[in-house]
Amino acid sequence: MDRHEHLDGLRGIAALCVVLFHSRGFAIAASRPPEQVGEWSWFGYQLSWFTQGEFAVAVFFVLSGYLLVEKFHRTGDYRLLAESAVKRYFRLTPMLVASLILLLALAAMVGVHADKLGQAMEDSWTRGRHVDPLFWESLRQATIAAYIGPTPYNIVFWTMRFELFGSLMLLGFCAIFMRLRIFPLIAGCASAILIARFGTIGLFYSLFLAGAVLLIIPRTPIPLVAAVIALVLGAQYPWTPLTQAVDPYVPEWLDAQRVLHALGAVLLVSAALSSDILKSFLSSKPLVWLGRVSFGLYVCHLPIMITLGAACVLNLKPIWGLQIASAVGLLLVLITTIVLAEILRRFIDVPSQQYASVIGRAVTRSIVRSALNNQTPFNRKANARQLGTSFAHSQAILREIMAHPAPDSREVALRLFNVLKTVAPIKFVNSAVEAEMHDLPGPDRKAL
Repeated sequence: MDRHEHLDGLRGIAALCVVLFHSRGFAIAASRPPEQVGEWSWFGYQLSWFTQGEFAVAVFFVLSGYLLVEKFHRTGDYRLLAESAVKRYFRLTPMLVASLILLLALAAMVGVHADKLGQAMEDSWTRGRHVDPLFWESLRQATIAAYIGPTPYNIVFWTMRFELFGSLMLLGFCAIFMRLRIFPLIAGCASAILIARFGTIGLFYSLFLAGAVLLIIPRTPIPLVAAVIALVLGAQYPWTPLTQAVDPYVPEWLDAQRVLHALGAVLLVSAALSSDILKSFLSSKPLVWLGRVSFGLYVCHLPIMITLGAACVLNLKPIWGLQIASAVGLLLVLITTIVLAEILRRFIDVPSQQYASVIGRAVTRSIVRSALNNQTPFNRKANARQLGTSFAHSQAILREIMAHPAPDSREVALRLFNVLKTVAPIKFVNSAVEAEMHDLPGPDRKAL
């Protein structure tokens, strides 16, 4: 069995929760009697509890933190960190481009009807999703804006900036500190600084560090009830009693709901890693497959919802009524999303992973060969002095960060990179070149 199959299953459930969370307008309209238009149905209320999309995103971040550095934790090979950093953008972007090409194609065939659908279902969230996609703007949003700006064509792209910048931050952080015994303590302090200075944005970044810490801490059996507690924490909304009870104790620069989601996500992933019962459940073939198509589910469900799903409801409503039309529309959205997610996995996601790995290895090897060709010295005292200078520089940048909070995630990421870039390259180049030299035949190694 693949050592990560249970995590694939957890990711698949999380992705499906996001799809259902965004499709709840269809479910509410399908289960609501005509005389209750504008009100939530009992089914819609229950569905909202079990498909909290924002909690699912927190689970994604913890899983990313765990899986990105898991192999490095086992092998200690710093080249893996560099390869992961180089290939991350190329791993994410092709699927984003594919999802907006899908939006353009569907918009050309059936049109975008989010506003009309929202009015028909009395759903303000759907009503606000209308766009008129253009090709070059779609390309810009998929390749650039997804990481640095708003992406109205597909709003789920907002998590990509955290997936990219959070991953790069984590890889640099682990290059410096992960081999230390006190790594959990250092990661905890870094998380506290991030949260204290950047609020909810810092909380999102700290979830990547939390995922890495789960690799380090001793694995102790966690009772299955912990997963239930995690799901309760993840089901919270601003209006739920638990959130309102916790809110007075949460600083004003933090969102109590997000804090509960973060705690629930860490607890849920911990339970998935230690509970044999949960591992067995999550490793079932349907859930593992769902995990493998999770990226496609995540990025393509919204374009399908505001085009095919909306056209279905609007055309069937005059014939069968809003309830039946919404039910058929929901089924069409789910089935089409699942089918297209599998197609995207085969023809876009898997090849993009392979090409990204090739790019990562090529760039890493070029760095190593450049260092070898320059006969990089490996004097430990000189390296220690260089590290000391870099740490002093990093401390100065940290003091600036503490004095001037950043307004958005991009600024947070840039400041974090300023701290890490002064130290991580030294650690990586020295370790990578030493590893490369170790692999060389004896005479070549002596020559260097």
